[in-house]
Amino acid sequence: MARRKKKKKFLKIFKAGFEYKYWTAVLVWAVFILLLVGYFYLASLKEYLNVSRNAAKTPLISLNKSLKGWVEIDYSNGKKRVFVGDFYREFPLATVLSASFDSGKLKLVIKNGVIESVGGVKGRWVIYQNKKPLVSKLSSLTIKGGDKYTIKKEK
Repeated sequence: MARRKKKKKFLKIFKAGFEYKYWTAVLVWAVFILLLVGYFYLASLKEYLNVSRNAAKTPLISLNKSLKGWVEIDYSNGKKRVFVGDFYREFPLATVLSASFDSGKLKLVIKNGVIESVGGVKGRWVIYQNKKPLVSKLSSLTIKGGDKYTIKKEK
């Protein structure tokens, strides 16, 4: 008997809840919220597509992947020194050389974009990038992962 009373009471509340003003307001708010969620979804989708297109144009470099760059100093007398570093973007070669030489006892002298002496050894120094001789000044050269520079003293 108690169950029947609860059921009838529930039906009365449910029937009374069908007022058009109340449900119209609920429906308007639901539509508004759906439109708002849709707007933000489309905006984020647009941003995602822009990022995806730009990423396809420029390859991403994984920070976990080591991209080694080498700088070899060849004194042309059998003596060589090699500096190896990880590169995740391009750097000016002069900056990399200065940082490498400043960390050790080796001294590098650069004047007017040309190497004048390395470790006190004076002479004409030629720069090779990936085994190709360069005529550019040191200040205009950059190094990135995968590059191998050789700085060799001419005999």
